[in-house]
Amino acid sequence: MMLPVQHRFQVQYDPELRLMRFQWVGAPLAHLLRAGMRYCRDLVEELHPHYVLVDFQGMPPVEMRDELWMSVHWFPRVSRRPLRAVAVMYPSNQLHNQLAVEAMLWVGRHLMRYQLQVFGDALAALDWFTQGDTAVGKRLVTEWESAKFGLHGPSGR
Repeated sequence: MMLPVQHRFQVQYDPELRLMRFQWVGAPLAHLLRAGMRYCRDLVEELHPHYVLVDFQGMPPVEMRDELWMSVHWFPRVSRRPLRAVAVMYPSNQLHNQLAVEAMLWVGRHLMRYQLQVFGDALAALDWFTQGDTAVGKRLVTEWESAKFGLHGPSGR
């Protein structure tokens, strides 16, 4: 199921698979980053997914103070959740964000009790989560694509 866009994050959640997918959508408004990250963290705490796919495509450059905030306040709370696996997707043109996230992961590596993999596309990540069940992966991609990042209402600002 697709959740409403909040703070520029599109979210997909499949309760049967306990899988959650996040992607930044819309204009790269850096001032919304922390609110969006809190929204995603709160969803992870509320819905208890086992698998999380984070797509950094379209995300604004992470500033140093936001990187520090994520390392100290955000990442430890997310890592306490019962996650089994996390997949991260970086576009090739976002080296800055890749380095920022890798620094956060390095600082918090002692907190990670789950597998972490980096992927170039969503279908490959979903294949990893579903252990090769291509029908499920295609269903999730179709659902994601059909939502096509609708920024609706004031919450999508």
